[in-house]
Amino acid sequence: MRIRILNKAGLLAFGVLLCILSFSTVISCKRDSATRERKTVTGYQETDYQTTDTDTSEIVPEDVEPVKYQYHWLDSEGIPPVAIVIDDFGQISGSLLQGFMELDEEITFAVLPDLPQTSFSAKQANIHGHEVILHIPMQAVDKSQNPGKNYIKTGQDKDEIKNIINAFLEQVPQAIGANNHMGSGATADYDVMLSVMKVIDKNRMFFLDSKTTPHSKAVNAAREYNVDFAARDIFLDVPDVSPATLNQKLKELEKYRGRVEPIIIISHCHNQAKLDAMRTFTTQLKGMGIKLIPLSDAVNKFKLPG
Repeated sequence: MRIRILNKAGLLAFGVLLCILSFSTVISCKRDSATRERKTVTGYQETDYQTTDTDTSEIVPEDVEPVKYQYHWLDSEGIPPVAIVIDDFGQISGSLLQGFMELDEEITFAVLPDLPQTSFSAKQANIHGHEVILHIPMQAVDKSQNPGKNYIKTGQDKDEIKNIINAFLEQVPQAIGANNHMGSGATADYDVMLSVMKVIDKNRMFFLDSKTTPHSKAVNAAREYNVDFAARDIFLDVPDVSPATLNQKLKELEKYRGRVEPIIIISHCHNQAKLDAMRTFTTQLKGMGIKLIPLSDAVNKFKLPG
């Protein structure tokens, strides 16, 4: 009799144990599923607009007060005007592209060829009053970097370079000038840049050296063909667009006080953080009394050295 009671009690305990284990398994599966869903969403956001920038430094915790802008001068006397160029249009679209279009008309857009939004971006920029330049893909020193489907590289003859650039210009007929996309390898090659400047001169355009290498021969080649020329001074979004970085870029403007040539700043259109940073930067710039001018005006005031 006692044995039967013990057996019944054992079966009851075993049944309770099975219920507990089943419930734990269901909870665990739900947690794993939720984790997978969060990873999927995060992965999509990180690859949005096909940019390699993670921009993690731009995330400000809610309990930390953002960095304040400190660089206000009583007057801007002696600080040259500023020309801003935003590179890499041709990939982004929708509300992000529209947001950039609504920036100050003085800002110039550099459009990459051979991309889904190349033609549309150039047309929209023109409609919104922005100057457009061709962002010419060029070979980098690190040959593992991919400038694009077609690009200017060392070893090409002058006819090949002419044909490539003219094909780019058919996609961006609004371009009044050009600058280099990447190009630390190509711009350091004098013969390559001579061929580039010959095409630029033929199309009555100017050239902006993005200065991706200190060994650039662009200015030497521009002088040979008497091409209107300017060079980048500041990359706004390097290393990031955090408030601290924007503060530092504003502070750097002081060192150009007294210079005749305008200050030329380049940024990029990769994501919303860069759009927000540009809005903040230009608002602060104008609030400090510094004049914003189109790139073509800056080029006209630039004097070729030597």
